[in-house]
Amino acid sequence: MSILGRKEIAALKAELAEKERELDSIKELLADVKGKTEQNNSERCCNKFRANLIRNKNLVASIYVRKDFMSENECILYKLLCEVSASDKLKEYSLNVFAQVRLADIVKLWENTLDEFQNNINFSSNGEMKTNHNKKKVYSEMEASGLNDEISYKQTFLYPLLRSHVDFLICRPLNKILTPLMVIELFGEEHFDNKNKKLQSNDEFKKSLFEAIKVSFDNSMTNEAIKEALKNEHKLNALKSELEGKILDAIRDDDEHISKITCD
Repeated sequence: MSILGRKEIAALKAELAEKERELDSIKELLADVKGKTEQNNSERCCNKFRANLIRNKNLVASIYVRKDFMSENECILYKLLCEVSASDKLKEYSLNVFAQVRLADIVKLWENTLDEFQNNINFSSNGEMKTNHNKKKVYSEMEASGLNDEISYKQTFLYPLLRSHVDFLICRPLNKILTPLMVIELFGEEHFDNKNKKLQSNDEFKKSLFEAIKVSFDNSMTNEAIKEALKNEHKLNALKSELEGKILDAIRDDDEHISKITCD
């Protein structure tokens, strides 16, 4: 076989290999599209089924049941927080107390999509290109972990906000809107069980999250502390004073944060 013939065969083999790679890519793309289509079709079927079912209240009642909104100790702490927030030392701040609030109602992402996140790593300020090094580091870690796609972005950062809630949220009115001031968590025995790693991980996530966004966070209150406070009036007043002090500290910290932002 001539040299020219061998070169032609080699070229054909290389071309064939490239076509096979393209075909594999197309197959992967089609599989992805098929998966998304099946998921969308499934969601549409579920939505249609549910829409038909909810017209019959008896059928709905066979699926859903009313649940308790708060436990006994949560209810006691909520009433105490409402009472303390309206005390002589705090009434001037017109505080509001809310219970069982989703993280997504308190915290939001800077960017809703991964593309927006990437676009804000490098940005223009006063005609000068700058880099947000923290965002750059986050994206580098995402790439290294193979999580640099839209689904992974939302699963990692958005979904935890939708799935989790806090026990109590205290808000203060600023510029005619309510802003988060302080989060209070009531810790039950399950939070201290070393076997409950998932719950403890969620507790740590909340603590770090609120520290980062400058919302005071307190998870020192326990069911046992509530029970002890109910034993006599002296202990109950001590608990009220403790809560009042924590809230005042949160207000001072918030005022300092606002003042710093204003000065900057």
